[in-house]
Amino acid sequence: MPILRLTVFFTALLVASLAHAALEIEISGGSAQQVPVVIVPFFQTGTSADNISNIIAADLKRSGLFRVLEIGGVSSRPADISQIKYAEWLALQAQAMAVGKVETLPGNRLNVTFQLADVLKQTQLT
Repeated sequence: MPILRLTVFFTALLVASLAHAALEIEISGGSAQQVPVVIVPFFQTGTSADNISNIIAADLKRSGLFRVLEIGGVSSRPADISQIKYAEWLALQAQAMAVGKVETLPGNRLNVTFQLADVLKQTQLT
């Protein structure tokens, strides 16, 4: 009987050691397909509008879901959806874009309004 117990014990020990597996998780980055977007510098009345656009662009980049496109060669800087010349932004291969306005209010406050556009469908995102 003791030999049977020892055999069962060592068999169970052997099976348990074989069943042990290391779990390895590798995170290689954000989404494999980043959405190309444009953040147009917001129209400003007062100060700090460039900072708002830069902050939004940086946040989108850090999320890993978006690829923020440079807009150096595009001459128009729309502040409203109705002002967008979609052909210019399609040439950059943008799929979406944000336009907006920043108004400086009394007491060092800002009023930020923005609109999002689907460049491919040439419509406003809601």
